[in-house]
Amino acid sequence: MKRVGWFVAARSAFAGFFLFTSIYCLLAYVPFTYQQIHKGGLLPWLGTFAWMHPILHWLMLGIVMFSMCVDRPAGARVTAPNRKLRLGFLVYLACSGLVMMTTLVLKRLENDIGSYIWSLLMLLPVIWLAAIDWSELPEKVEWAPATREEQWPMFQAAWQSALFLALLYTALVYPRGSGIDWSLPEGLFAAGWSAASHLLALMLVFVLLNLLTAVAGWFSRPPKIQFLFCHLLGAMVLWAVFRSIVFGGISFTGWKANLYAVCFSFSVTAYLSGLCLRLYQRQGGTVDSGLSFSFWFSAHELERTVARPWVRAALALAGLASITFVLAVETSKMDWNYLLQKLAVLLTWLLAFRLFYRYAFLRKAVRSGTGLCLLAALGTLAGYRTLQANQRHLFVSARKGVTSIQFLERYSGYDASFKLIRDALSPSQSSDPNFYRFLTQNTNIPRSVQVDPVPINLVEQFAPRGAEQPNIFIITIDSLRRDYLSPYNSLVDFTPEVEKFGRESCVFENAFSHYGGTGLSEPSIWVGGMLLHKQYVTPFSPMNTLEKLLQAEQYRAFISRDTILQTVVTPWKGMAELDENRATMNYDLCSSLEELEGRLGAGTPASSPVFAYTQPQNIHISVMNREGGKPVSGENYRQFYAPYASRLRRMDGCFGKFIRFLKERGLYDKSILVLTADHGDSLGEEGRWGHAYTIYPEIIRIPLIIHLPPALRQKYYFNPKLVTFSTDITPSLYYLLGHRPVKKHEFLGRPLFTERAEEQGPYRQEHYLIASSYGAVYGILSGDGRQLYVSDAVNYKDYVFDLSGFSSSGAPASTSMKAEYEELIREKLQQLAKFYGFAAVE
Repeated sequence: MKRVGWFVAARSAFAGFFLFTSIYCLLAYVPFTYQQIHKGGLLPWLGTFAWMHPILHWLMLGIVMFSMCVDRPAGARVTAPNRKLRLGFLVYLACSGLVMMTTLVLKRLENDIGSYIWSLLMLLPVIWLAAIDWSELPEKVEWAPATREEQWPMFQAAWQSALFLALLYTALVYPRGSGIDWSLPEGLFAAGWSAASHLLALMLVFVLLNLLTAVAGWFSRPPKIQFLFCHLLGAMVLWAVFRSIVFGGISFTGWKANLYAVCFSFSVTAYLSGLCLRLYQRQGGTVDSGLSFSFWFSAHELERTVARPWVRAALALAGLASITFVLAVETSKMDWNYLLQKLAVLLTWLLAFRLFYRYAFLRKAVRSGTGLCLLAALGTLAGYRTLQANQRHLFVSARKGVTSIQFLERYSGYDASFKLIRDALSPSQSSDPNFYRFLTQNTNIPRSVQVDPVPINLVEQFAPRGAEQPNIFIITIDSLRRDYLSPYNSLVDFTPEVEKFGRESCVFENAFSHYGGTGLSEPSIWVGGMLLHKQYVTPFSPMNTLEKLLQAEQYRAFISRDTILQTVVTPWKGMAELDENRATMNYDLCSSLEELEGRLGAGTPASSPVFAYTQPQNIHISVMNREGGKPVSGENYRQFYAPYASRLRRMDGCFGKFIRFLKERGLYDKSILVLTADHGDSLGEEGRWGHAYTIYPEIIRIPLIIHLPPALRQKYYFNPKLVTFSTDITPSLYYLLGHRPVKKHEFLGRPLFTERAEEQGPYRQEHYLIASSYGAVYGILSGDGRQLYVSDAVNYKDYVFDLSGFSSSGAPASTSMKAEYEELIREKLQQLAKFYGFAAVE
């Protein structure tokens, strides 16, 4: 038995290595993942994997050679064609190993078609290994002339798995779902709905498996055909998972996405089917069920099973529940649109069904109840559809304004298994059947599509003023939420230095980001306006209005030039880099400000004003998780997320120290200081964590605090309650430095400070476009920042948020709102594309 375990582990390590390498190459081809993972270092261990890949490749070659030497087909010699197939396989691996070692392919991947080709080539060893197995083994298997009666075991496995999964994931909600604030009737309602959803999903699995079994019965060797059908079904399910969950989560669409999904799914199922054939050599016997054989057990094996199998089943269920709990907790805080959580759920489903099916198979008395089972399955479907059609009318909560649909949507944020079913069974909510497709095709425009930069100028006549200009310091803290700063929230007591700074500055109370992720939000600050959804249009300098201003006014610039600004900002003679030898995800506010203090302390020419920009990553969700997800200090942060708040306390101290440094040097009253964020973050609201494809209120709301020199503060008017964006920073600098009038355009920012209040009126808009930086999710901010409408083409939903408070809960959009706002989003995207000289894809 140990030998079997080692053999499976060796083969799995080999296949897993090449499958993972293929995915790594594919991520380099997708613009978002290339920018964030390959260049940005979001997951540092992937860089280690790429560096060690040639060594691991040779290790995998040794593993597979050993497994092939010790595992030849039982009772027969390897034929000449099979020997050639094996030899060719080993030669190919050796040659590819030499290529990997000499060219360091993974370290040199770029965001181009080459990465996509490598992703397909990396699947070849897995397919080749499966071809060897299939060329040698199928004729060695003894297939029964008929399939064993197994409708009843499949039916038992389906309903038992459904109840187990519903109970398991409902139990996991309660320790994590404190944000729901539910009553006992609401909890029972949610648990019942979850059970009904799981029962429906597993009954559909039963019906499908029963259909495959019936069709297999038409052939001369039904178990063999059933075995093939099961793996074909697995490939189709895996393809669907890639297309609807994985690729939706990384914004990868089109024929290339379909091709890769087909190739990857075929590779996995071919490998698994070949492994089943290899394991048969050690079990022997007659295969009378292709389904059980696909699950790596047979009737011959079960005959040797020890007594009281239910004890082993109970222990296995307990182990599965423990693993599921760990996966649910660990994947929730580092996820993209529930991608990792949903994949973990599917794995749990598969393991649970296998366990219950195996236990049902062990029972001696196996009854035939095809008609009864199918009737129960159809009854489940009819009952669920009836509940779904009337869910709007079901009374759930006594709290005003909370409908059953809203409550279930909130609940699903904590129950990933229920969310997977709910998302799959919910019809598209768009009023226009082509609208979500339109959003997808105009999002993450690939690098292969050539788009020339459009020169952007915020003023018609631009020339240096020749006057003494103030210093400018912009601190953009990645993922900083405004409700975690005391100037915005009186309950916050861990940012006293920011509170002092706010009292001396202009605090904009209604500030937002146009983008829900760094990929486009940071460049938009430098442009002073919205961007085409492409990462990135190059060369970028014609669009970089902030850089033009700094060069014209001869600023001595100190910039933390992260992986995004390496594309956005072109170095010039007066520019120096901060954090030059530090990885982007290691940018630390305290270290950056200390370095900046040292640079300023070295002295600067009086005639040369200073500009500094840094974007620290201290409270980025991936950084906190990398550091163990624990607070860095032991204070009580009450309702605030302690790992986040404690790091913010430390940053607050460093920020205060920098302000004191500026005051001691006499620079504070000669400087414009901007404290802001590129976007906010989800910290457990309704089960959500992080940011990427979402534009929830907690993500698009940002702090914006601007300190002006006293002379400017007395001279200019500002309104802290008006809708403000981070894209307004650069136009405001233009105005404050004497470059005016600032051009008015729908997609450009506005000056926040003007000599007269009436100057700001023409810049105001009724509707503002909001977007995810990485996925096809767009929104309209309206009502002076009191309402956010969102069209989510990743999850095929439209919803609306009331922004009058700190609430992060949304409601489904009405039919009339969908028609109005989807057309508005379409028009704005078309106009934005036209602004950049790009023809929107219809």
